[in-house]
Amino acid sequence: SVGANALISRAQGSGDQKALTRAIFTVLITCGIVAAFLTTVGLALSGPVLHIFNLEPEVHRQALGYIRILFAGSLFMVSLFLVNAVLRALGDAITPFVVLVLSTLVNLSLDPLLIFGPGPFPQMGIDGAAVASVTARLVGLTVASAVLARRYLPRPIVSLEYFSRATLARVFRIGLPSSMSMMTRQLSGLIVTAIVGQFGTAALA
Repeated sequence: SVGANALISRAQGSGDQKALTRAIFTVLITCGIVAAFLTTVGLALSGPVLHIFNLEPEVHRQALGYIRILFAGSLFMVSLFLVNAVLRALGDAITPFVVLVLSTLVNLSLDPLLIFGPGPFPQMGIDGAAVASVTARLVGLTVASAVLARRYLPRPIVSLEYFSRATLARVFRIGLPSSMSMMTRQLSGLIVTAIVGQFGTAALA
């Protein structure tokens, strides 16, 4: 997100359409790389990581199902985050706001339906909350991507000539320090949660 903002804003400000197209397309490629990494590592490590929290068997089972669904849908979550960042870098702050409202409404609507399963809906429990979250992000991503493609992307939308390894390296070089800062914050939260988990389910809740 940070790398996208820097490169796309700079290219747009300079009026360099080719650089702007390369930046947008490369950021989307970056999104795919990050999402693939998160999905693979997340699904592989979610079980071992949860053992750190000293969870009761039933809590562990429900937590594992929930987090695996989130990691399986990480492509939608990461993509929505980055597409919204691209739109903001292009000067469009309205679309990300509308998408956020829409995603929130979809999530609020699906949560009780998929958790409790009234009528024809399946009763999925905590897994239903994860499915609702992923579905809401997918809906938001569809809207945000449609706006990005229609207003800002060239035709054809997908072409390898838009990809730049140098731009990809710059995205990571600019964004990695910010990412490390965020990951450190999340890691500290996990450590505190793991410590609380030693005192049982009630304390963890």
